[in-house]
Amino acid sequence: MHNAVPACAPPSCDTLAASRAPPSPMFLMIAVVLCLCGHCSALLAGRPILPHAHVRSAGQDSLAPDPPPRHMLSHVFRPLSSRGGRPVAQFPEEPAAGQFDPSTEQFDLLSLRSFRRDALLQYDATNQSEPLRIALTLLGILFALAYPSLLADTPGLEPADPALTTAGSAAGAIGCAFLFQRNRAARAARIERISREYALGDLTATFRGVRTARLREMRGRLRFVILVGSSSAVAAALREAHVYRRRLSASSTAIVPVYTDSGPRGTPEACPAYLWTAAAPGDWLDYYSELLQRRGLGAGGAGGGACAWIGINMKGRTFGSALTSPRWDEMLGTALSPAGDAFGEIAPAQADVAAAADEAVTAAATMRATGMMGAFPRGPDPDSKVEASVGGGGGGARARAASVLAAQGRFYQALTGGDLKAMQDMWEGSPFDPSVSQVIAASGQLDPWASQLKESSRPAGMRATDCDALLFPDGGGLFQGDASFSDGLLPEAWTTAVERPAAGGTLLATQGWRWQPAGSAGEWRLVLHRTIPWDAGGGTAVATLRCDCRGCVALARQINTREVTQRGS
Repeated sequence: MHNAVPACAPPSCDTLAASRAPPSPMFLMIAVVLCLCGHCSALLAGRPILPHAHVRSAGQDSLAPDPPPRHMLSHVFRPLSSRGGRPVAQFPEEPAAGQFDPSTEQFDLLSLRSFRRDALLQYDATNQSEPLRIALTLLGILFALAYPSLLADTPGLEPADPALTTAGSAAGAIGCAFLFQRNRAARAARIERISREYALGDLTATFRGVRTARLREMRGRLRFVILVGSSSAVAAALREAHVYRRRLSASSTAIVPVYTDSGPRGTPEACPAYLWTAAAPGDWLDYYSELLQRRGLGAGGAGGGACAWIGINMKGRTFGSALTSPRWDEMLGTALSPAGDAFGEIAPAQADVAAAADEAVTAAATMRATGMMGAFPRGPDPDSKVEASVGGGGGGARARAASVLAAQGRFYQALTGGDLKAMQDMWEGSPFDPSVSQVIAASGQLDPWASQLKESSRPAGMRATDCDALLFPDGGGLFQGDASFSDGLLPEAWTTAVERPAAGGTLLATQGWRWQPAGSAGEWRLVLHRTIPWDAGGGTAVATLRCDCRGCVALARQINTREVTQRGS
């Protein structure tokens, strides 16, 4: 006979309620985190899908401008560019009624403020690590706050000193809260910066008075440099930019001047290919004023007769900005790389002095027609007082251009051949270049020409190609107002060339010349010489060379690797 197994009565509801333990702090913390993550996912899922035509992975680019582009910089050679391959969303030109408008604002729960939708989408597409850091620091805060309760509820892990455990948890929570707030503020600052860049893309510019487009419509096709200042300040910056007119075109760069006064203007139809005009100047000035206010700089803007500038790369992101006039050669070397051939090299141009002289005459006429001479009414004039002396018998604008191009050729012959006597003759009587003097005053090393032209140091075999020139026969050029020159009406000329060292690579070289009268004749004297790497393969210059009659100094550029990683091109 079996042993009877006693039947167990089912537990009552009261018994189950009494045996159920309250939820632990760990369970509550996990539930809160899951709720927050679910809420964030719902926010992301609730955002409209990007209605862009495609996502373009841009090539490497920029400066811009304390690391550039986002901050106003002083006029010194420092990083202007950041390179990377970040994707950029491209939206339709003008959304139709009822369609998704990326320019409208959307409330951001984490920042507790509203941003442009396209800025939020751009941030989500290019920043993955920062939201993760914010989530981890929030998790750290919750864990630190729940840690004492976790120990108290776990058998065998009760803290020996509850007060000390509570103090340590509070310190951990405070540290995590600090990191949370710092990352949150950094995220808001980045989204705000992107919002400003997209707002800049909404501004319109006109090409030669016939075609008007928003800057964002030119993404992938043009870079832009915006100049803001008085008529005289902008005209001075444009005169210097015109020296590099062919380099700006080679790098697909357009300049948009924005005037803060009602000074003289040029003829839009006569503008060179790189020069656009602001289609709605009031909108540009409003954007500039708001930018200054956000920087805490007031409404004064650039001072000292300089003009402010903002640079935009092919992706519509700013690569630099400053409250001083730009150094165009440094900007070209660091942020405005030229287009290359199938091998990533700058295609050599025909070295024809006659064609270069004709182009120089056309460039001088364009400069006068577009009002670049500003308040200096004279400019390239066939009846110049130095007509007979500059360029020899017969004279003429073309002969003057040919004479300075010939002087440039003699300079490169002396440089590559190590002819110290010829080099010294070219610099005779020239003043010191202030930029070289600044480097020497800062304990920089000066290499004299005697050292530069030694057989082991000179660039033997280097070729100067694609040479061009720009003349100011009656002054009023880039040396105007320089205390180093007593006579502001002496003829002035500028030449550029693409240097090709025998070891490979390309450099952008600039020479400044001043006419030195000698009786009824005279000759061109070299005033300054500068070179900077200019790479069609997407590289950015990390050094530049500046020379005057004393010799040459080299300047190196520091690269912010954090900014290079985060900003892209």
